[in-house]
Amino acid sequence: ETLEKTKLQASDYTLDYRDNCEPTTDENKAKIIITGAGNYSFNETKEFNITYDPSVLEIKDGMKIRWITAEINADNIVEVKGEKDDEDPVKHEEAGELNLYLGYLHQNTPIKNVIEQFKNYDETPERMVVKRPATADELADTTIDKDEDGYVIVTSDFYETTMFGTGYKVCLYDKDPSDTTGNPAQIVDSVQGIVFGDTDGDGLITASDSVKISNFLKLSQSYKDFTQICYFYACLTDRDNGMITASNAVAISNYLKLGIDFNTFGGIY
Repeated sequence: ETLEKTKLQASDYTLDYRDNCEPTTDENKAKIIITGAGNYSFNETKEFNITYDPSVLEIKDGMKIRWITAEINADNIVEVKGEKDDEDPVKHEEAGELNLYLGYLHQNTPIKNVIEQFKNYDETPERMVVKRPATADELADTTIDKDEDGYVIVTSDFYETTMFGTGYKVCLYDKDPSDTTGNPAQIVDSVQGIVFGDTDGDGLITASDSVKISNFLKLSQSYKDFTQICYFYACLTDRDNGMITASNAVAISNYLKLGIDFNTFGGIY
């Protein structure tokens, strides 16, 4: 028996993509699911790879910002590496490293001052993009472009006037995101920043940061169930203890009233 092949029209099937937004691994490949429609009934899943430029974000030699890692252990204690005088800076050697953050950032620092500390910005600035967490209103507004994680792009026109805040992301793409030829640009590396004391992500240390900690302690406000460690870490004034307490809110108040600078990172920056 000879089976005849039929050329399907676009209306005869639907396509659904899964795990196709990031570079793939051997264990987790991107998938395309082909499902019949109309007079056709079938369902097939095909896997494919997404490769990327292996380049990673690199900080220029001699810069005062550093790579740090932060994670919350089973006892809800924040463990941080690479931020003290006697510790070696965390080496960032591959894209997608877990729990990797950008530390040693002052409040009231324009985005441009941060992004210029990366080698990549000198070499391929068109591939560098800064994103910030969307506000509640922006998340609810369907007309505003957001990525799947709820981040919006900060256009480069505002790099000199927008302060780099806790939770902001520096992203490196495999090509200029505005280049519409060929495959869409994909992020090959990214890192979130932590501005110590900036708990609301506006890049400034104000009374609202102290209030946010107080609300957290009263259990009336959460830090996204600790999924965003950068916000938890931004609260801490006693990083050896690794826990949020009333003293963290007091430290911000003292900073605002008395100019006691808890944001010096041991005098390194």
